[in-house]
Amino acid sequence: MDDLEQCGYVRSYVNKYAAYKPKMYQLVDPFLLFAFRFMDGPQAVANWTSYSGTQAYYAWRGNAFELACTLHTAQIRHALGVLGVEAISFPWTSWSTSPGVQIGMVIERADNVTNICEMKFTDDVYAMREADERELRRKVEVFREESRTPHALLETVVTVNGLRRNKHSQSVASVVDLDDLFVAPL
Repeated sequence: MDDLEQCGYVRSYVNKYAAYKPKMYQLVDPFLLFAFRFMDGPQAVANWTSYSGTQAYYAWRGNAFELACTLHTAQIRHALGVLGVEAISFPWTSWSTSPGVQIGMVIERADNVTNICEMKFTDDVYAMREADERELRRKVEVFREESRTPHALLETVVTVNGLRRNKHSQSVASVVDLDDLFVAPL
C-alpha cells in the first residue's frame, strides 16, 4: 500500500475522532476510477449519450469533483488564506447518527479553527436552498457533537462557479471556486 500511495494511486488518512483508528485508504487515481466505473464490470457504460443526464451520471460528476478537491487541498487552503497554518485534512463520516452524515473534507487547523467543506458541482452558480442550508448545519452540529472539538467550525463551500449569496447562505464563511483549485502548484 505504501508503494501505491507513493505513486499517487491511493491516499491514506486516519479519522482521529473514530474510537477505532485504522489507517484508511482511498483510490484517488482519476484514470483508474474512470476505468473501474465506466469500462469494466457489471456497471460498465455501453454508451455515454445514454448515461449522461441520468441520476447516476450526476452522482458520478459530484464524486469526481469531490476527488478533484481532495487532490487540490493545498490550493483550497491557499484560497482560504491559511496555507501557512499547520493543518490536517480528511473526510469524515458519522456512523452513530441516523441518517448518517458525511463530510467530504474537514480541514483541522493548528489555529483552533476547522473548516467543514461542502463540495458542490453545478452547471451554474450554486444557489443554496433551505434544504441545503439545513443539511450543512446538521453536518456541522453532528461533527461538533461527535468530535467534541473545541475549535471554531467554519462552513466552507467549494463549487465550480461560485456561490450565489441568498438568505440560505448567510452562515457560509468561505467560498472556494474552480479557479482557486487550479492556481500554480504551491
